[in-house]
Order: sequence, then C-alpha cells, then structure tokens
Amino acid sequence: MIKKIYHSIVFALLKLVSLLPLKILYFFASGIALILYYIIQYRRNIISENLKNSFPEWTEKKRKESLKNFYKYFATMVVESVKMFSMNLKTLEKHIKFKNPEILQEYFKQGKSVIVISAHYGNWEWLLGLRNEIPHHGIAVYKPLNDKYFNKLMTNARSSLNTSLISMREIPKVLMGLKRDGIASLSVYIADQSPVWEEIQYWTSFMNQMTPVYLGPEKLARKLDMTVVYFRMKVLSKGKYEVEIIPIAENAAETEEYEITDSHVRLLEEDIKSNPEYWLWSHRRWKLTKKRMLEESQNRFRFEGQFKRKSAHA
Repeated sequence: MIKKIYHSIVFALLKLVSLLPLKILYFFASGIALILYYIIQYRRNIISENLKNSFPEWTEKKRKESLKNFYKYFATMVVESVKMFSMNLKTLEKHIKFKNPEILQEYFKQGKSVIVISAHYGNWEWLLGLRNEIPHHGIAVYKPLNDKYFNKLMTNARSSLNTSLISMREIPKVLMGLKRDGIASLSVYIADQSPVWEEIQYWTSFMNQMTPVYLGPEKLARKLDMTVVYFRMKVLSKGKYEVEIIPIAENAAETEEYEITDSHVRLLEEDIKSNPEYWLWSHRRWKLTKKRMLEESQNRFRFEGQFKRKSAHA
C-alpha cells in the first residue's frame, strides 16, 4: 500500500512538471546534463567503456567530447519523455513526422501486416506521435518493468496516445489473432536490448564487438509472413524528429534465417556511427559479451547456435 502511494505521488509530480513549456524543460535539461556529467557521473564508466570498445580508433579527446554530447542529448530526451505525461496525440505529432509515409500506405492497401524494428536511438518514446500517419492497427511492443506499480502508471500514460501496448510475452498470441481476423497490424519493437543469457540463440558482430541479439521480431515475421521495415530516426533540431521507413523484407517467409536480424543490426550500426550521441550508451549492452569471453577462456562456453555452426564450417 505504501509503495503504491509512493508511486502515485511520483507520477503526480511528473505530470505536474510536464505541464511546463518545452522551452523551460530544455533549459532544465542543460542543468541536468551538467549534473549527470560532473556530479553524479551517471554510469560514466559504462558509457566510457562502451564508447572505447565501439570506436577503438578514436582519440581520448574525441571520446570525451562524445561522452559530453551523450549526456546533453540524454538530458534532452529525459525532459521530452516527462513532457509526454501531459501531451495528447495532436500535440506530439507536431514534433515527429514520417519522411516517406506512402510506403506504409501501400502495404496497408495490399493487406500486409508490418513489423517495425527500432532502437534506443533518438527519442524512441515519441514514435507514438506517428500514430495518425499509420493506417494499420498500431501496437507498441514493450518489456514490462520489474516494478509493477510504476509499470502500470507508465503504460497507462502511453496507451492514452491511441496505441495498443502489448508485452513481449503476449505479442505472438495477439498477432496471430489479428491475422486470423484479417486485421492488418503494425507492431513496433525496440530490438537493441540485451537478451537473457539462457535465451540467447544468435550472436553477431555489432559496433566492433560480438553481441547477442533477440530473434523474436524475425521469428514472428517469418512465421506469419509479415513485412519488416526499419524506422530510421533523425534528429532535425531540438524537439523535431523525422522518421524514414526503410524496407527490410516485404515477405519475411521468403528470407533466409538471420537475414532480417543482420539487416536491422547493420542499419542501426550505420545510424550510431553517423551520430553516436543519440544512442543509449548507458545501456549495459555488452554485459553478456564479457560473460561469453570468460566462458570461452575457461573452455565451457555453452552456446551451440548459429555462431558455432558457422565456425565449424569455416
């Protein structure tokens, strides 16, 4: 009961702060960035290590500059996410637009359901502002938070923007149901998260490091023969975003295994290398890579998936 009251108070405070104009929130963001960098040093060791391993060719000066730029954008994204607590769809859609919405219109005319691959790049939360430009039944796929009270508050805030929020565990059943009912859907996946060690089925090279990736979106797309696209988000200016739709597979069932996954990983890698500060470097993306290296050094690496098979035939 106490925990529930605490989260309700936090949510109320966030909503109150969100009523401030974006210009004022951006002013606060400048101060937040300085606090994160100089005082709190939020996950600074993790971010620095990720940058160093991803860009070994960079000088120390370049890495320090990118670190500062990351904190600046991270603070901007934080206040933009808080602003969502009082934003309606009409307001949010002024801040984000499609570059080529006609692609989705054509898929919809053909009755094709679409799986969208996105990432923790730019302000992924504001992708919800594209809802009115999407003709399909829109679904945002999310990973539930460990804290059930805060998870409920967050999902309630997001679902008010006319998009269904479905958890990763429930999405296969939901998509199969929509296909059975003849409803063309578009589901968005944030696909650059680190999978659980026991569930890893595929490793690939990403940002100069061997990296485990989820196969969920690809497996669903191939099983249900869906269309797969990548959402390339570009930061035009503070509070202004543009999303380019990049087709990956029109008929996923016809693709080779891992083809879709490799394609979206390469596209994200291109985006990160182009503008590194917009990716979530504070995420412990390669925590399981270290575990793999340790397991291999002790000759007890348990993974028997695609990477091992390729090695055997090399």
